[in-house]
Amino acid sequence: MRRLNRLRGSLIVGIIALLPVIPRQSCAQIGRGGDQPAPNAVANAYRSEVRNRLNSLVIQLAGVWDASDPKQAAAFYGDKAVIVLGPEKTIVGRDAIRSAFGSTLRHMRGVVITIDDYDMSGELAVVHGTMMYELLHDGLPGSQETATYSMVLRRQRSDDWLITEHMLAGALPLPEAKKASATAAPAEAQIKQ
Repeated sequence: MRRLNRLRGSLIVGIIALLPVIPRQSCAQIGRGGDQPAPNAVANAYRSEVRNRLNSLVIQLAGVWDASDPKQAAAFYGDKAVIVLGPEKTIVGRDAIRSAFGSTLRHMRGVVITIDDYDMSGELAVVHGTMMYELLHDGLPGSQETATYSMVLRRQRSDDWLITEHMLAGALPLPEAKKASATAAPAEAQIKQ
């Protein structure tokens, strides 16, 4: 019995001696299982995947910019998308964008689009970069042009990304689009100058 009392006394003294070392608040840590990646790694992998998809998208857009079928380029834009061409021209809606690719925008040839910066939040991505192209002039040699741009893209339920806003900086020396006549398609009337 004495031994048991001594053992209890030693145990109590040992615990009292350790009290200053033990943190006052002890909490259980809930961690992920051994086979789950860290949350930052998952987020970084998703951002890399989106960046690669957006790179692919702008390369494809540049490739079809010169296409003879304006529907191909317009397919990269949402139904209510907006293209802002400098301070004076705005194109609203996919139908108007298709019409612009058939008239005004067809004068931009050899388009190269680069992504200089991008950011994303959820289902939205914002891309900034440079567009280089040859601007064709009626009856004159073409001129090499460079413009900075910004795009806002939205991820669709189909997992595709569509451009909702495409803004080109500066006053672009694009030729004037023909004025909409009474028989012109309503999409052409959407191109505001």
